[in-house]
Amino acid sequence: MDKQDILKFHLLGKARIEKNGEELTLPFKKAEALLFYIALEGISSREKIAGLLWGDKGEREAAGNIRNAVYQLKKILPQNFCSCGRELSLCCFITDVEELCALPAECTLPTVIFEEPLKNFGLPSSPEFDEWLRYTKKDIKDKVVKYLKERSSIYTAGPESMKAETLSAILKLEPFDEDTLLLLMRCYISMKTPSKALSLYRTFCERLEEDGVAPDAHLRQSAQKLLADSDGNALHMNNFFYGRNCEINEIIGNASRYSGGMLFCCIHGEAGIGKTTLVNRAVKLLKDENVELFSTLPLPVGERFRYSSWNEFVRQITKKYNDRALSIGGDSIAILSRYFYDLPDNMQIRGAPLSPEREVFAVGHTLAMLVNRLCAGKRLMLIFEDLHWYDEHSLALLRIFIMKLRLPAIFFFTSRPEFSDTIIKFLYNIKIEFHHCLMDIPLPPFSKDETVSYCRYFLKEDILEKRNEDYFFDKSEGIPLLLAEMVRKVRDHAEADCSVALDKLIMSRFEELSVLQRDILSCLSVFGGPASAENIAAALSMPCENIYEPLSDLLCRDMIREIESDGRFFVDFSHENIKESVYRSLSGFKRIYLHKSIAKFLSAKYYPHVWKPELSATLCYHYKIAGEDVKLLEQRLEEIYFDLNLNHILFPLIEDGVLLECSMPFSNKIDTEEKFKAVTQVFERCGESAIGYARLLRRLKASYYAMYGCYLISWGEYTAGINATNLASRLAEQDDGLLEISLRCLENTGYQYLQTDNADALKKTAKEILHHAKKKGKDKHIGLALRFIGTAYMIERDYDTAITVFRESVKIFEKLECEKKFYTLNRLAPHCYIGEIHQWRGDDELAKKEFEYCTALCMERGLFSGQSHFQAHAADAALGLGDNALFHRHIKESTLSFESSRGGCCTPVLYSLKAIDDVWERDIASAVRSLKNADFLITSGRKSWRAVHEMSKAYVVKFSDIKHKRELLNHLKMPCEYYANNAASLYEELGAHKRADYIKRQFL
Repeated sequence: MDKQDILKFHLLGKARIEKNGEELTLPFKKAEALLFYIALEGISSREKIAGLLWGDKGEREAAGNIRNAVYQLKKILPQNFCSCGRELSLCCFITDVEELCALPAECTLPTVIFEEPLKNFGLPSSPEFDEWLRYTKKDIKDKVVKYLKERSSIYTAGPESMKAETLSAILKLEPFDEDTLLLLMRCYISMKTPSKALSLYRTFCERLEEDGVAPDAHLRQSAQKLLADSDGNALHMNNFFYGRNCEINEIIGNASRYSGGMLFCCIHGEAGIGKTTLVNRAVKLLKDENVELFSTLPLPVGERFRYSSWNEFVRQITKKYNDRALSIGGDSIAILSRYFYDLPDNMQIRGAPLSPEREVFAVGHTLAMLVNRLCAGKRLMLIFEDLHWYDEHSLALLRIFIMKLRLPAIFFFTSRPEFSDTIIKFLYNIKIEFHHCLMDIPLPPFSKDETVSYCRYFLKEDILEKRNEDYFFDKSEGIPLLLAEMVRKVRDHAEADCSVALDKLIMSRFEELSVLQRDILSCLSVFGGPASAENIAAALSMPCENIYEPLSDLLCRDMIREIESDGRFFVDFSHENIKESVYRSLSGFKRIYLHKSIAKFLSAKYYPHVWKPELSATLCYHYKIAGEDVKLLEQRLEEIYFDLNLNHILFPLIEDGVLLECSMPFSNKIDTEEKFKAVTQVFERCGESAIGYARLLRRLKASYYAMYGCYLISWGEYTAGINATNLASRLAEQDDGLLEISLRCLENTGYQYLQTDNADALKKTAKEILHHAKKKGKDKHIGLALRFIGTAYMIERDYDTAITVFRESVKIFEKLECEKKFYTLNRLAPHCYIGEIHQWRGDDELAKKEFEYCTALCMERGLFSGQSHFQAHAADAALGLGDNALFHRHIKESTLSFESSRGGCCTPVLYSLKAIDDVWERDIASAVRSLKNADFLITSGRKSWRAVHEMSKAYVVKFSDIKHKRELLNHLKMPCEYYANNAASLYEELGAHKRADYIKRQFL
């Protein structure tokens, strides 16, 4: 007899069904819905289920659907699913909720109980089913809560910790259950942890306040009695904010007086003086429904990249736009995504690089415009903490943002004392149109009276009597953080010695912690900033559930705090000084071990082509501290590789799949050179420390010099570029495994000869590439070598041979596509050259077809990289055809593609032709800007590029009217005929006689 199949229905968390322990896959969603319904409701009629699942269909169609579903389920579950007449039923099944309710009281509660029942299990097309689902989810949750309450009652004589776990679970599911709150508080007090009881009560009250409800009198009295009867007799019931009444009153007074203007609160003081606490208190008192709050902090660790201190601010703005279904224009998205990385998925356009002098104005204007629109009619509250850590770009952006803001606002700035004068001068020098007030708020230590008064809040009288009033003031010097640590120590140990320094006082609290809790704090200090429980567990190489309880206890002890961001929770030290004290206490070897552990698991989340600058900076920081210079070099070089291919190479030899995954923004020459400089510094630091990695280091150096040579050659710096390439080649020759680098070096040389129209040298180099690539079966390099050879014949004006060789190159990449290796840009590059040949021969129609084929295939495959280049050539062909409308369309689309940084690398042809289009549009200022852009890009001497550029200059000079001549004199000093002669001569050398004749007719 066959063994009976057992079904298990998972109701908690994601809805799923298991058959004999393996997940069951059903043919369609409604069949699964049918099973869940019968499992929870029991025997049901076909008519009832048809109405529930197919209520939107006609009776006939619904009956057909239910027949099909029954047929499928009987076939899949012959032993479990039963159809008897008009009734449907199930047998031999169990639910996870039933298993939970049978769980012995001594067993640990599964974490799945906190997940939403039947998560993501809905049928949008069946509103009747979804209505049943809503009631069913509540029933499931009620059953779980009922079980937990029964379970908690069993622990009457059992261990309090197990009872606390169950009560805590109930409160998590029913956050406003006052009876459970009081039971859990009583439990914590019995466990000698009244601080937990107080923290629990405060959180509960804050949750009520968020909903506009105050705790009722019965709850307040019961909670106060419990705490008063506990050992924590003097625990304060409200927030722990103390003192600073003058500062708070002054802030609130000025906030009222300048309600229609801007208030700048510059709060400065030493670490631990209470700057953040004061800001939080002021925000809580001032915030109402008419206030929009934004806050940001500098990066906790790692190198500070451009505008890094603003990333959290931008994330909050874009999230609010998304939550309110407001659209952000494409231009704004392009600018934001160029500089900020944590944007919603629908805002992932690779942003346009701007010139350094325009950049900060564009970014500042964009942010101010978005905030003005988002918060119209409201008052802003903006928190900028630790301004002393802001990079210069972030401070410059703050200036522009304030100038462009058009809403009433309260700014909170915090900094160390030594930076306060800089901030005040910085704000005084900003031109602010609003009525405004600048508050300079230094925070001194507590006075003696304030110190004694603070101690009376938390310590019993008998403890205070044992030490005179001067004791706490003398030992703490009135520093709130040190005072709080002293009070905490004395409250727990009345005879404790508090004469030690802050570091030792903080570390003395470690004596009360378990080994695991110490490890958690050590690990968190090495992270350097907020970390999730999952990340801490990964760094400590242990299951996540092992650290939940220790973390909760650390939260109750106020050693760490919880931070929420987009539904995710992180922990960080309650104060920077505690983190620094813990970090300083670590031995050198443990510190390095933890940095290595963190780097190891962070590296699994890192991809060089996916733009996450904070992760990249953090990873570099951990590698550097851990002495992992080789890994640091590998990461830096991988980033340069993609930077180079995305920004400086016309047809990168990278597969489409990788290009489509790239999210890095385009960078300009300055950005790329900074990256090369950073790598050079690491190489210098390595020195003899990487003796065991000599071969690997040689490979990395070879790769570095090959890429640096490629970069220099792409920008026309041929001598330096060839020197770097030759150095890379010599390093590669020392190792047979570096063929790929050797080929890249030869290709660098080939690009130099291509850009300088040196046909013989290009052909010779290409044949050498071909020889090595064929020998090792490197097909993509074979295809590139053939393209070089075709280009050499093209330069020699042997166009028929060039076309034949170009088609051979295309065949190589078509063959690779049959192997599922797509190199679309390299497949299309020969087509583009063939189009140029048709154009030079005078057949602009054939040329246009080639160029538009390239553009269309790029668009079909979703490749933005390359579109601007191909469309620029299509525009050139349209110019030859005399189709001005087509010319204008291609120029507009090509420019938009490139300037939104979605068009890949670009030659000067685009901007040379755009200058002509600008002239036709009577926009001479834009025409001059376009020529300047083309001048910047035309760093090499290719005749075809220079020919178009000289022609565009002739156009701009000839068709500019008198009033614009002065505008041109700074850039174009020669007459129209001079540029026209140059252009005609260059086209004649290319064999493009039709274009040369056209120029002579137009200008000579």
